[in-house]
Amino acid sequence: MRLATILSGLAAAVTSTIIAGAALAQDGVQGLEIVGAPQPEHTGFQPAATELARDQQWLDHMLLYLCIAVVALVLTLLLVVILRYNRRANPSPRASATTRRSRSPGRWLRC
Repeated sequence: MRLATILSGLAAAVTSTIIAGAALAQDGVQGLEIVGAPQPEHTGFQPAATELARDQQWLDHMLLYLCIAVVALVLTLLLVVILRYNRRANPSPRASATTRRSRSPGRWLRC
C-alpha cells in the first residue's frame, strides 16, 4: 500500500512536469503566432473558424439581448408597482369587497 502511494505520487509529479514543459515550450519560440491568447481589455469569444462556431456565437448574443429585455421588463413592472402602491399614493387603503368585518373574527374558527 505504501509503495503504491509513493509510485502514484511520483507518476503525478512526472506527468505534471511534462505537461508544464509542453505549455512553456511555446514561449521559447520567437515569432510564433499565439492564437487565442488572452489580451488586456478584450472579452468574448475567439474569432470563429467554422460556421457552427459563428452560429453558436450569434445564438449567445441573441440570448444576451433576450435576457436584457426580460430584466428591463421586470424592472419596469417593479417600478410601476412601487410607484403605484406606495403610501403617499394610497394613504388609507380601501377595504376589499370580500373583507368580513365581524366583531369577533376568530369566532368561526371554534368548533
